[in-house]
Amino acid sequence: MGIGEVLDKQVKAVDNIIESFKGAQRALIEREIDKLSFYVVKVEEASLEFEKLEEEIIERAKKHGFNSVKEFIESEKDEEAFLKLSHLIEKLNALTITMESFKEMLDFENRYFEFLKMAYRGWEGTKTNYSKSGYSAKNSSVLNKTT
Repeated sequence: MGIGEVLDKQVKAVDNIIESFKGAQRALIEREIDKLSFYVVKVEEASLEFEKLEEEIIERAKKHGFNSVKEFIESEKDEEAFLKLSHLIEKLNALTITMESFKEMLDFENRYFEFLKMAYRGWEGTKTNYSKSGYSAKNSSVLNKTT
């Protein structure tokens, strides 16, 4: 498998990660925990595939005496590989945006849950100072008097 094919597979893995994050976002919005779990597993699987491909490219670069993948690709003087690498970088940028969006959604959900938890605890432990008629329990007789 050539360097271009490995880069193509990496792009496909990143696309799968992005789509899985988007699916997880939809599942979070729809409150479908089973789907959310499914998509999180998909993210993990695609991430492992990407990592395996990355290790393969790094090993090839080191085998040829290069310290970076960029140096290795430059030595190959393969314009198509350069284009594929730039496409991969664009996809990684898109992944970063997608991941940040998902993180913000999770943060919002966590803050909302904490708000509800605090509100419930507050309502549960709060005793009112007012009677059912809306008057202060202490002053209800004074306020209800007619002259």
